[in-house]
Amino acid sequence: MALIPDVKEGDWHGLNKILKKLSTLRLGSESTPTFGGLTINGDLSVTGKGTFDSLVVDTDTLVVNVAGFEDRVGIGTTSPKALLHLKGPSATLRIQDDGASTDYFELQDTSSSQAKLNKFAASGGVVIDFNPMSGDNSNVSFRLFSGTNTTGAKKFQLFKGDGTAVVHAQFGVEGTDSFFQIGGGNVGIGTASPGEKLEVNGDILVSGLTATRLVSTDANKKLVSSDLNSWVAGTTNQVIITDDSDGTITLSTPQDIHTGAGPTFAGLTISGHTNTSTLTIT
Repeated sequence: MALIPDVKEGDWHGLNKILKKLSTLRLGSESTPTFGGLTINGDLSVTGKGTFDSLVVDTDTLVVNVAGFEDRVGIGTTSPKALLHLKGPSATLRIQDDGASTDYFELQDTSSSQAKLNKFAASGGVVIDFNPMSGDNSNVSFRLFSGTNTTGAKKFQLFKGDGTAVVHAQFGVEGTDSFFQIGGGNVGIGTASPGEKLEVNGDILVSGLTATRLVSTDANKKLVSSDLNSWVAGTTNQVIITDDSDGTITLSTPQDIHTGAGPTFAGLTISGHTNTSTLTIT
């Protein structure tokens, strides 16, 4: 049976000898002892208020305000590098609403090159909001960037969501170039259900266009294309349209038109044309 003395102020004479013989020590409510250092091999239970200059639990399970790392808390580390430093295999910080029994949010360091934001809900949809707010209505931004010494691409990737690590779409910047890439399916602008590889619901304004194929529309107003080589001789594949400012336009090519070609321009069919590099329509 353990001896449990109720120690009060003034009863500390010979305490070191007593502590060596005790397995349990209870300090009374009026006690305010001061220890130069105290090591407890076992459990410590504090009811009420406990004041420590520093605290170490189980070597590195919990480290608080130790020498050299003052005003810091370490969990799993004896040398916390920030106000709160967690260290361990896939170290995870979990935040949970007081009324949620199974739903939670986690910030996880999974490896040397990857971190995760996890929001788990037992049922229903899940939303993670990034909500920058400006009190004076100034512009706010969500930024994704690497250090100035990183020349690789900076990308935002969307995965298929089928349990595989397959990127379905991504957009980003590499050097001075921006890019958008899709791994399959259709892309819609102005529509959430595109029926073709690219469907635009609205007008398109193009300030400059260089084409390597002849483009026209079919009866359903879809763009169709054919190789310019089918009616233009040579390999340059180039047609130049010039406004003559007199009600006429000039179509010119740097090579001859095939004598057997039959291209159609807005209702004008050309067939059996003699070799020439310039055709003028009036």
